[in-house]
Amino acid sequence: MRKRIKLLFVILIIAVINMSCENDEPDSSVFLCNSKNPLSSLNVDNLDIDPILTMFPSVITPNGDGINDVFIIPYLNLHSNYTITILDLNNKVVFESKNNESLFDGKDQISGKDLKYGSYQYKLVIENEQTFLQYGYLSIIRNKSEAHGFDFTNCFSVHTQDPILD
Repeated sequence: MRKRIKLLFVILIIAVINMSCENDEPDSSVFLCNSKNPLSSLNVDNLDIDPILTMFPSVITPNGDGINDVFIIPYLNLHSNYTITILDLNNKVVFESKNNESLFDGKDQISGKDLKYGSYQYKLVIENEQTFLQYGYLSIIRNKSEAHGFDFTNCFSVHTQDPILD
């Protein structure tokens, strides 16, 4: 009886160790900009948002060439109270800006280090008398090799002249 209990105990410990060592971290090298986002454009309080506001690239290539190096939402300055938050796929905040105090350039806001290429989440909150929320995906790619041959044509609502993405 004691041998069975010891054997079951050893099996239980091995199972717990195996489960705790599994890597369930999302693969950030899978680019999510082409995926349909079920949370996209959630209009919480019927704030009228011009559709042009939701048309912006979901890929940045912060390589210092001056093309598509920062995450910019055109016409956002028409609103006076908004927050942009960038999160990794584990929901850790890597960047936050209120009222365009700074632009996201692919660096961790606290450490200043380049973030790993791949997919991140963004959250845009516009608050006036009402609230508008938009969630989506943003990919970071600094060179062609990081793109792994992925087709980014669906990631842009406007054409980009970025040589990394062509």
